[in-house]
Order: sequence, then structure tokens, then C-alpha cells
Amino acid sequence: MSPLLVHVIPKIGQYPIEEVDQHVLKQTLAPIWHEKAESAEKALNRIQIALRHPATLGLSVDLQATMKAKALLGKQRRTTTHIPSMPDAEVPSFYKWLKGQTTVSASALRLLILTVSRTTEVRLSAFPEF
Repeated sequence: MSPLLVHVIPKIGQYPIEEVDQHVLKQTLAPIWHEKAESAEKALNRIQIALRHPATLGLSVDLQATMKAKALLGKQRRTTTHIPSMPDAEVPSFYKWLKGQTTVSASALRLLILTVSRTTEVRLSAFPEF
């Protein structure tokens, strides 16, 4: 909800849903389309979801407004920056260092290394799962 609450609702929250079209969406998202590309993309996806509900209620809503707005906004100038990984050769010494640590975070990281789990699975796991 964050992209909607921060970038969309303050600008078009007072509009009747039937008046939200590609031009309104373009004006709303244009300021962040290139600078905050990921937030703009998330906002556009959530707007698409939000438009489905009134459409199912029979209101006159343009379900293609987000697609049309995306075409009007053009291609995003975004560069993807990947998170660097640790070289394989350094993992054993790092793991040995982690064994000397007594924090829960160090234990969680050791579990991640051993199981190749996703961080969410480890962070939100409960003791009975083990």
C-alpha cells in the first residue's frame, strides 16, 4: 500500500473512480516514473488491482487505464543494481567466523547458508518447525 499512500492517493484520492483514466494516471505517476521506477511500477500494479473491484460492481471503469498510462509514460530509465554475493571460496572461513558469534542473527545466517532457504522463511520460522 505504501506506493499508493505516498504517491497516488494524495493526488487523486478525491477523484470519482469513473474519472480515473490513463491521462490522470500519467500525470500522477510522471514525477516518479524515472526517479522512483520501482515505486511507480508497484503503484501502477496496485491501481490495476484497485480498479477491478468497482468494475465488478458495475461501475464504468477503464480496466486498461493502467496499461494505457504505462504506454504514455514511456520506457523507464532504470538500471538494476544487484546485491553482490560472497565468492564461494570465502564461505567456509565466513561460516567458521559465524560459529564464534553468539547472536541469533549469526545463527539465522548459518541456517541460511546450510539450507539455502529464503530469508523470510528463516526469519518467520517458529521453533516447532524444526
